[in-house]
Parts: sequence; structure tokens; C-alpha cells
Amino acid sequence: MSGLLVFAPCGSGKSHFVDNSASEVNVVDGDVVLDENGIKNRNYYWYENRKLEQRRIRLCLREKLQEGVHVLYSGNPVVWKPDVIVLPPQEERWERVSTRRGFRPTREQFLREESAYANAKDDVPTLASFTELKDFLNT
Repeated sequence: MSGLLVFAPCGSGKSHFVDNSASEVNVVDGDVVLDENGIKNRNYYWYENRKLEQRRIRLCLREKLQEGVHVLYSGNPVVWKPDVIVLPPQEERWERVSTRRGFRPTREQFLREESAYANAKDDVPTLASFTELKDFLNT
């Protein structure tokens, strides 16, 4: 059985969820998988016509999915349809990403990503939290 591809936008708490729940739900952080395979990951790859980078990322993460591991990632759900979306409240995510270390999107980048997730959520099961995701994965 293959794993599920779970998309959640920047600042939603993917890494925190993986760090605290990986053993309970067999989940990995897609960013970590890409890093371990020497693949650079940039949010803008999914919002610009970066087909080569998108292809490398898809191939790498599909290998992990075929192992039966669920993968959390923040690609563009309009460009690559995930199995599930986790979409916490926008204000909560903006507060988190605007103050964190590392990648901090501009407000424009944040809203571009928000729009992509809003456009995709009618076609994909969408959960409001990682608590809901844990329940979903354990059923």
C-alpha cells in the first residue's frame, strides 16, 4: 500500500507535526527527504514554470510514497494534486511564517500560496488541523 501525499502550506506546522507524530502515523517531512537526496526545494518552483525542478521533486517523493510512508509537503496543489490537504487558519499561519527563522515568504508570496490552496480544496479532502490529519491517517 502506498503512502498519502499530504500538502500543507508554509507555516502550517508540518515539521512540528512530523517531529512529534512520525512514529504514530508513519509520516515524513518532504523537505527533509529532498534534502537527504540533494534536491533543492524552493517554494517558488511551484508558482513559476519550473518543470525540471518539479519533476525531480515529484520523482523523489513518489519513491517515499511507494514505500508506504505518508509525505507532508508544501507544493502547489493546483499543479500537483495531493491526496489530502491540511489548511489551518490563514491568520495563524501568517503569524508563524512572518516571525520564523529560515524561509519567510513575503505577504504577496503567502497570499499566492493561499489562493492556490483555496482553489484546490474543493477537489481534495481538506482538514483544518494536524490533529484531524492524525485521526484521518489512523482510520
